[in-house]
Amino acid sequence: MTDEILDWFGQDVSFRNLDKNRISVSVRVNEKAMEKALENYN
Repeated sequence: MTDEILDWFGQDVSFRNLDKNRISVSVRVNEKAMEKALENYN
């Protein structure tokens, strides 16, 4: 999944461990572009 996130969003991504089984991911995106990308998953 990490590879997919980097493919989608490039290198402007922050990962933070929440606990042993979870991470938090922060990305900077264009809102309209993200809405368009999410249409592919609905």
